[in-house]
Amino acid sequence: MKLLTLNIHSRPETDARVMRLLAARIVSEGIDVVALQEINQSMAAPVIRQSIPGRCPLPDDAPSLPIKQDNALLTLTDELRKQGCAYYWAWLPVKCGYDCYDEGLALLTRRPPRTFTAPWLSECRDAGNWRTRRALGVLCENRWFYTVHMGRWDDEKEPFARQWERLRRHCASHGGQTFLMGDFNCPADARRGGYDRMLADDYYDTYAMADSRHGSATAAGGIDGWHDGRPAAPLRIDLILSNQPCRVLSSRTLFDGCDGERISDHCAVLAELADGGGVAGA
Repeated sequence: MKLLTLNIHSRPETDARVMRLLAARIVSEGIDVVALQEINQSMAAPVIRQSIPGRCPLPDDAPSLPIKQDNALLTLTDELRKQGCAYYWAWLPVKCGYDCYDEGLALLTRRPPRTFTAPWLSECRDAGNWRTRRALGVLCENRWFYTVHMGRWDDEKEPFARQWERLRRHCASHGGQTFLMGDFNCPADARRGGYDRMLADDYYDTYAMADSRHGSATAAGGIDGWHDGRPAAPLRIDLILSNQPCRVLSSRTLFDGCDGERISDHCAVLAELADGGGVAGA
């Protein structure tokens, strides 16, 4: 089973080329579940009126925002079909980005999903507030997969610890093996912070469990949200976590300038697990 996460930091004016590159890699690697963050559409773009292939319904309490013509996930799934690979997918709008984008989370699966969930992580539920956070989860056969974009550990209004506790409890409520994939905004080398808290709560980092590892840092220190006047050290903040130990054959960073050109201010993380578990494609 292959899992991939990427904060795509999408901009409609550059999405077409970026999505072609991402789609080609998804197809060539045979990714089973894709988790994306900051996958956007322009607020002012025209609404898509026709049915959209592969799109899955969200839970009733999720925003019913229409898909628009420059939605980056729509562009990606179109590219995947052009390359002969169809995925099931869902897009969850979360908040306003840069005053002009509907910013959201996305999940794509090769196997049919059984159900989706969209728990709130933040106290704030105002789409106009950049601190607003949700997660998007999908149940594929017998495993749960989530795409997440967390707040920072030191945020005074929406601290990581409170958001993590909500996510942890939500996942514990449904049981079973769960994978959390995304931009956690907590550097893995920072002690007594968000990363250590997640490990203390019995979540396992697929990077640490991997038989082989290629690449480590997933973002430069000077990206949005990390401008603090200090030298910009590379950060490993994009993770794939499991609530159960598992055999991980490899963990790799993609689109890091070495293994694929950069297509975002984040690198993708690809984890290959030995157990195909029910979601691996044919």
